[in-house]
Amino acid sequence: MLVLFFLSEPGWANDELEHEGSLVVMIENHRDRSIAHYYLHTLRGEVLEIIFPNTEKIPHLLSGSKVRVRGKRSAGKDNQILLPGDGSGSFEVISSASIPAPTGEQNVIMLLLNFKDFKAEPYTIDYASSVLFGTTNRFYQEASYNQTWFSGDIFGWFTMQISVNDPCNYSAIALEASKAAASAGIDFTKYSRRVYAFPKNTCPWWGLGTVGGSPSSAWINGSLVLRILGHELGHNLGLWHARFLDCGSTPYDPTETSCTRSEYGDPYDIMGAMSSPPYHFNAKFKEVLTWMTVQAVTESGTYEIAPIELPGNVPRGLKISSQYAGKNYTYYLEYRQASGFDGTISDPTVLNGLLVHLGTNPTDAIDMTPETSSWMDAGLQVGKTYADPGLGFTITPVSKSTSSIHVRVQFTSDPMPPAKPKGL
Repeated sequence: MLVLFFLSEPGWANDELEHEGSLVVMIENHRDRSIAHYYLHTLRGEVLEIIFPNTEKIPHLLSGSKVRVRGKRSAGKDNQILLPGDGSGSFEVISSASIPAPTGEQNVIMLLLNFKDFKAEPYTIDYASSVLFGTTNRFYQEASYNQTWFSGDIFGWFTMQISVNDPCNYSAIALEASKAAASAGIDFTKYSRRVYAFPKNTCPWWGLGTVGGSPSSAWINGSLVLRILGHELGHNLGLWHARFLDCGSTPYDPTETSCTRSEYGDPYDIMGAMSSPPYHFNAKFKEVLTWMTVQAVTESGTYEIAPIELPGNVPRGLKISSQYAGKNYTYYLEYRQASGFDGTISDPTVLNGLLVHLGTNPTDAIDMTPETSSWMDAGLQVGKTYADPGLGFTITPVSKSTSSIHVRVQFTSDPMPPAKPKGL
């Protein structure tokens, strides 16, 4: 059970609220930033947006998590609950939703929508099908080693009874879409994933998606392409962002006192930089999605990793647990080659070395060449050694071929013991 407290903010009404219920978590994806929204569906049937004054403290939960919130009603906004930090408010996680293994067929409906005063049809159903059930489906099949694929239907165009110039309201778009579907005799309950696509309107984001949830929902504002649709579907499967951790002159500072995080910073992950090509998910994300098993390293030795893009029996990732000042963290090591959707990767530090990430969901890419200003050359090259500043081990890629890379891991002290089962 987790309780979080936050700094106070002005603008609160005097009445105090306490509610329990289920979360719907949504992320707006802008070109250079993102905004997370937490909606509490209370046991009383209300829907309240939870406002966290300190955005850095927002917990990375999934839709369906059960929480109890004590805060204050937002002045003039009955649909918001604000969390003070003066001891009178709290955010308690009763149970965290987990990612159900998204393997097999993912049944998707896409509705093409336009506006009562802007009835443009910027692309055809055939084009939308080529993006969703063609390119995006092929990406997910390749990334999942043919364990996950999309099928379903696309309908439209439907004209919504809202204006293209109305203030951004994705709930209104979803409501209009459901009305249009019902009028057309479309049964929404057949589909576990819903996508709403429409011409560019006043919403400032490119895409919006629920983080997990059943059914999940995604909104595509303007450009219908793999880079955006695939990213939103990643959120729908339960993923947060692939971030980049910049610690200045060192790859990683476990105190994080000199580090900054870029929310979209990882340039080699579709859940990262929105301006990059749609590259494969990193090793941790593939482990979270149950597409592959990452080998845990607990003793010194030389280990082999196959390229993350290719199926096979050789492990495609390693993980090493560490500790610093009472904080546990895990490194994830992976090997990339210019193959398939990763075919445009060209940086030699990546092709001739390791990409290293920290974290669970979201993940943080580590810059193994901090002496340069680029994040594209973040790989740990063959012959170079990284020394963990916490527990005390080193990582050295010692040789590579197009089919695998060999990594020497040397512990300089005893590895952290595995966690004891609960109750012992």
